[in-house]
Amino acid sequence: MVPLEDNEDRPANAKDTRLELVGTPTRIFDSNEGITATCDQVTWNSEDKRFDLTATSPQQVVIATDDLTLQSTHAWARPDAGLGGIMGAGTATLVDVSKRDSTTPVSNDPTTITWIQGVDLEFEPEDASEEGLRSIRFLQTVLVQSPDGTISADDLLMRFKPGPDGKAVPDR
Repeated sequence: MVPLEDNEDRPANAKDTRLELVGTPTRIFDSNEGITATCDQVTWNSEDKRFDLTATSPQQVVIATDDLTLQSTHAWARPDAGLGGIMGAGTATLVDVSKRDSTTPVSNDPTTITWIQGVDLEFEPEDASEEGLRSIRFLQTVLVQSPDGTISADDLLMRFKPGPDGKAVPDR
């Protein structure tokens, strides 16, 4: 452990904790959810119960599942509050794994979403998994490119509901 010398980095209350994992890269794997996160630094603040994953350019924060890869320089989550987000520009690449077989490459016809300002996430409190997702809002100069076409917008809000298998599906 290394003491925090800068007062602005210290928690406001002596009972609170600030934990930093630093590495190039730092990798986190959640085997229950099948999520891997790679970044330069993970920060946990007990005061607001918030995780931050950050990277310094040209490195990226990369969050990946079997069907989604997110890339940005800063992602955060407050699982107890059901909130999360991505700060700044980024890219999401989605692959329809239901159409994948052993002969289909992973990159076959992906859908790509890019944005400039950030992404707001809302999920069931304490459930940041695919099952708990409520909404995603992409902010500023959003571009969606998929095999079905292209969408360009200043702001894109997607709402979700539980599907038959319990995973979140678009609420149309």
